[in-house]
Amino acid sequence: MACRYWFAFVTAHAGARAQRHRGPAPLRRGRALLPLHPVGHGTVRPPSDSALGRGRAHRGWQMNLLDGLRKAVRKGLGDERKPARSPQTILVQDDRALQRYEPRVKRVNELEDAIEQLSDEDLAAKTAEFRRRAQAGGGDVPVEEAFAVAREAAFRVLGLRHYDVQVLGGLALLDGCVAEIATGEGKTLVAVLPAYVAALTGRGTSFVVTVNDYLARRDYETMGQVFRFLGLSVGLVHSGSTPEERRRAYACDISYVTNSELGFDYLRDHLALSVEAQVLVGDKPFYFCLLDEADSIMIDEARTPLIISQSVAAPSAKYEAAAKLVQYLRRGHHYEVLERERTVTLTEEGESTCEQALKVPSLYDASESWAQLVLNALKAKELFRRDVEYVVRDAQVLIVDENTGRVLEGRRWSDGLHQAVEAKERIPVLKETQTAASISYQSFFRLFPALCGMTGTIATDAAEVQKLYGLWVARVPTALPVARKDYPDVVFKTQRGKLRAVMREVRRLHRLGAPVLVGTTSIEASEQLSRYLNGEECDGDATAATAAEPVPHDVLNARPESAERESEIVAQAGRRGAVTVATNMAGRGTDILLGGNADFIAQVYVRERLLRELARRGHVQVVEWFAERMFPALEAGQEASLTEAIEQLATYVEEQLLLLELDAEWRRRFQEQPRDTLRTVIATAMDFGRAATDEPSLERRLRQAVEQCAETFTPVMERERKAVLDAGGLQVIGTERHESRRVDNQLRGRAGRQGDPGTSRFFLALDDDLFRVFGGDRVRNIVDAFRISETTPIESERVTEALNAVQMRVEQYYADMRQTLFAYDEVLATQRQVLYTQRNRMLRADAADLLQVEDDGRDGASVRGVMAEWVRQTVMDIVPNFVNDRAGALRKLEQFFPGIALGAGDSFTAADFEPAAQAALRVLQDKCAALRQRAPTQDTAAFRYLALVQYDRAWARHLKELGFTRDFASLQSLKQVDPVQEFQRQGYALFQRMQDTMRRDTVYSFFQYDPEQAAR
Repeated sequence: MACRYWFAFVTAHAGARAQRHRGPAPLRRGRALLPLHPVGHGTVRPPSDSALGRGRAHRGWQMNLLDGLRKAVRKGLGDERKPARSPQTILVQDDRALQRYEPRVKRVNELEDAIEQLSDEDLAAKTAEFRRRAQAGGGDVPVEEAFAVAREAAFRVLGLRHYDVQVLGGLALLDGCVAEIATGEGKTLVAVLPAYVAALTGRGTSFVVTVNDYLARRDYETMGQVFRFLGLSVGLVHSGSTPEERRRAYACDISYVTNSELGFDYLRDHLALSVEAQVLVGDKPFYFCLLDEADSIMIDEARTPLIISQSVAAPSAKYEAAAKLVQYLRRGHHYEVLERERTVTLTEEGESTCEQALKVPSLYDASESWAQLVLNALKAKELFRRDVEYVVRDAQVLIVDENTGRVLEGRRWSDGLHQAVEAKERIPVLKETQTAASISYQSFFRLFPALCGMTGTIATDAAEVQKLYGLWVARVPTALPVARKDYPDVVFKTQRGKLRAVMREVRRLHRLGAPVLVGTTSIEASEQLSRYLNGEECDGDATAATAAEPVPHDVLNARPESAERESEIVAQAGRRGAVTVATNMAGRGTDILLGGNADFIAQVYVRERLLRELARRGHVQVVEWFAERMFPALEAGQEASLTEAIEQLATYVEEQLLLLELDAEWRRRFQEQPRDTLRTVIATAMDFGRAATDEPSLERRLRQAVEQCAETFTPVMERERKAVLDAGGLQVIGTERHESRRVDNQLRGRAGRQGDPGTSRFFLALDDDLFRVFGGDRVRNIVDAFRISETTPIESERVTEALNAVQMRVEQYYADMRQTLFAYDEVLATQRQVLYTQRNRMLRADAADLLQVEDDGRDGASVRGVMAEWVRQTVMDIVPNFVNDRAGALRKLEQFFPGIALGAGDSFTAADFEPAAQAALRVLQDKCAALRQRAPTQDTAAFRYLALVQYDRAWARHLKELGFTRDFASLQSLKQVDPVQEFQRQGYALFQRMQDTMRRDTVYSFFQYDPEQAAR
């Protein structure tokens, strides 16, 4: 019997919605400390199973059957009746633990009356006063007073006043916590408070790190106004920044930057061959770093290190041959696939077949190894799916981030895997890469003494955050109770049954006028659901497409045509009847406003008007780019309501002065990056904040046009908002559980922002990848025993609890994997820090410290400095190996020190070392004299350059050797040996050998250096 399932809607709004106000009066009322509601307080709990059994006649299950299924599922999964207490419950500081901040928040409020009486000049002068007090007090800043000043500045500049819970969040961040701040609670504004205080200490640049260029630029443009008002310098680094722009930005008091740009600049600085080429590593030490969207940086990207690589030749023909070969191999016969471990193994039959096909004696022959090529080809075939793990665009394989659904531009898989996928897709196989420098985010951000972060969801990973980063998680209360209802999951037997149910539910909600956000886990799944909603037949399933009219909807995934519109699609996903199908692109930084976002619509409309004018002026390429990607700003029925504003905008555009300004500024500022810059200028124009006195006429007029359009749109949006509230708010539907509950919570958190109503529910299938790979087959076998049809849903908290156990097992599996990676990376991090310290000393050392030659006219060479020590050490390395072979020693010394002269004899003894070292130093003195004849400092310049090059070459070789060593160490667990300790032992020996090799290679290169040949 088919089962009925439904969403219940919240129709009452839980308290007045917290909104952004422009006027002072609404914000100044009531200065008493707000009650602190923990996240989730006030959430309406889903009905229990007993309520479901009593209240729904056609539920399709009786309670005894549910109890039997629950017990069977628990038995099949091997779970205990009461799950063990999760460790993060004692690592999360909730509202009770955070009560210690209430006196400090109260103190900030008490200072407000005095602070708001200050003039703008006196308020800004507080920054200099705080800095003087910090210098006198050893870097200590009066935090509560500084918070009160920053809060007042934000209100005067942006019209935004920090709520008490936002002040509390700022205090937690300043104490070095990772603050869990719910969606829509104003994380961007919270960051102003700790960043301001950290900048006052003078201990280094305060970094505010975000996950993409859009957020970095947006926060720099908006919150930067507050810092500049207070007399601080603010910098921005994005993917298009030049080295000089990066250097200036990092030298500012506060710098907004993405995590990848900051990490890559750190690596590039440690490959620089001159101090002038460095942009980040300089006089200012690392001190304060605030991670926005910290869960993405600390957890999701922890398994993927930042890598700077060098291209090396790739055997394209071999990759193509391996790709063809694996098409004839059968899974289960020639090879086995371990989906959980994301790897494949060849069987004996598979190895034999491959060797015969390739006509080689062994796949593992060192002279012509095919093993890695074949294994990578099998991984590409079985584990890397197009439109899931990657997309193909313009004959390139582009990686899709599994956590965000975004394309990772410029990233490539290592160890030949990317080339294997290219061969599979029959596109040109690009060169292989060799790692020149790498660092994980775990290692990099641990370099900051004052590290903190904020995000909407991280409490489930609190134990890992504390263990890896030494930071506690603080769950900051919401300003208003959360009114979202999170309903139990609905479970189906098959994907087809699940998608049919999702489609019916979306159609029903759409008819009610409720906005719907449907979350999927891959591009493929989002496009399949889109075809269903369009009424198309999918995969031969004619019954999937119903006779109903297609549902208009937006699709948000990594396809370029939708990814470019990400913020706009997400911002309008709350409009009446809107349906948005999205991958894990969480739309970070963009709120879903019920009824729609008038500001965004105004931006788009102004942009379209400008494009028309640009087209008339001949800027065709820019117009074509936007026209292809911009969705219509207005529906046909809304044109009339904007006629007046449009005519006024047209008047602005037609004015000769604006045309001249636009044309000149376009050539001067927009020509290199027209897309990003136009988008940024208009985004800046819509942001709430007073215009600067020196704001260019273009920005000022754009601001006026956007504000006028937004004001015209606001009544329309308010009417839609009321209708959406009556329909129950935003309805979130998940179509598959993610590997982490945190990502599922991110999707749920899109609904119910700032006290708004909303619901969330997940529709699952027992053949979803998560359950299939991590134990779902056992659950399916249990359900099959009850002969459940694919269209019959199971809706029960207890069944959901059993599936949660599977998901928690997955979380623990990947957490253990990250812990293991971190343990190995700790060994590498220690060595990297030693090497980078040595390299920086070499780069910045005075010439006299490197090499100093004094001609004192006496016997013996008067040579001092690092080079002299390296020469002596090289002689010491050579001599002991030729104790009984003086002729051999002379030949080896001659290779390193051409023209060296030593006395005759049959053997070397310990007494011979010093004469040999002095002879080598005399050769060094002669070499330096020859180089100085060309230029006074050429000897030290040549030594510095050659040493830096050898540092980099030796480190690249060392990284490759460490990779092999780690693979070998992992096998030691079979011998009951701790693989990490084995890796640490062997890694230390390799590092010592690398240091010796680097030093000897530098000495050898210096004596072989020929300036004339180098000039050619």
